[in-house]
Amino acid sequence: LMDPTESLLRYITTHLSESPFPPSLTIQLLVGTLKLYGTLASYGFYAHVTTTAQEYFAKLSVYVRSAECQSSGLRSAWLEALGTWMICARDPHRTTPSHDILWSQVVGWGWIEDVLETRLQLKQSDASIWADLWIAAAAFVEGAKVNGIKSGEDERAIVITAIKDGFSSGVESRVVAAAVQGARDALAKLTSGLRQAILPGDVPALRELAAHARVLAAAIRLFLACTPGSSSEAPDSPPFILPFADLSKTCAAITAHSLWTALYTSESVPYAHTLCRPLSTLLS
Repeated sequence: LMDPTESLLRYITTHLSESPFPPSLTIQLLVGTLKLYGTLASYGFYAHVTTTAQEYFAKLSVYVRSAECQSSGLRSAWLEALGTWMICARDPHRTTPSHDILWSQVVGWGWIEDVLETRLQLKQSDASIWADLWIAAAAFVEGAKVNGIKSGEDERAIVITAIKDGFSSGVESRVVAAAVQGARDALAKLTSGLRQAILPGDVPALRELAAHARVLAAAIRLFLACTPGSSSEAPDSPPFILPFADLSKTCAAITAHSLWTALYTSESVPYAHTLCRPLSTLLS
C-alpha cells in the first residue's frame, strides 16, 4: 500500500492553479489523498510524509485558511489529517517506524495557530468542520500535556484565549446550541418511527443524530483537554462555557432510547453499528 501512496504526493505538491485536472477534480484528488494519509496515520503509518512534503503542506494550509478556499471537504480533510498527525507526534514510539513525526515538529510548524486561524473562515452552518477543528485543537492540547513544559500550560492558554469568547457568545456557542437542538429533533424522529429494529427508513434520522452527536462530543473533548490534568492545578473557572445541563439531558435521552435494543436485532440494517459510533463516543 505504501508504494502507490508515494505516487499520490503529486496531488499535494502540485499547486491548485497548476493542476492539469479541472478544479473540482483537483480538489477531490487532494481531499482523497489527505483522507488516505489521515487513515494511515491513525494506524501509526506514513506520518513521515509531513516532513517529506512540509513545504507543500504549509502552502496548502495557507490556502485552506483563506477565503479563496470554498471546499468544505478540503477544510475537513486537512483538519482531520492534522489532528491525526498530532496524535502520532504525542507518542512517537507508537508510529511505524518510531519517531516518524516529533512533537517539536508539530510546534515548529505552527499547526495549532493554523487550526485556530481556520475558525475565521467558518460559519455556523459548518458544524462538521467545527467538530474537525475542535478535535484537532484537543489533540494538540492533549499532546502538549505530555510533551510541553509544565504539562502544556502555555499551549493550553493559547487555545483557551482563542476560543473562550466564541463559546461564551460567539459562533461556537451557536454551533453547540444547534447541535443540541438537532440531536433532540433527530431523537424525536427516531422515537416516532422506530419499532423493533433499525430499518432503512430510520437511517436518515440516525445519520442526523450521529452528526450532531459528533459535534457535541468534539466540544466536550476540547473542554476536557483544556482542563488541567491534576486537582492541584484546578482553575477558579472552567476553560470555556458549555451548556452542560442541556448536554446532560441530551445524553440521558440517547442513553435511554430504544435504538440500543433495536440495534442488536437481526432485522436491523447491518451498518447501523457504524452510525451509532458517534453516539457511543459522546456518551463515553
